[in-house]
Amino acid sequence: MIPATVRSALLPLVRQLSGLDAEIRQSDQAILALAKTDEMARRLMTVPGICPITASALAASIQEISTFSGSREFAAFLGLTAARQ
Repeated sequence: MIPATVRSALLPLVRQLSGLDAEIRQSDQAILALAKTDEMARRLMTVPGICPITASALAASIQEISTFSGSREFAAFLGLTAARQ
């Protein structure tokens, strides 16, 4: 059992964490709504393992996929593999 003094000392932290959880839920909902309206993000979400947050981040950071010479260069951009020299 946690002593009452320790519980009361931790209560402000618990409140902060609860507030952060609520803000994260709101942000997740906003990102999901935006991802549903973005064509590239919607297509990316059809790939297994790509969630709305990842799809939105990719869509925002990669405006034109044709700038990559191929899948290996794209993977290197993501940090998944080394680019060929």
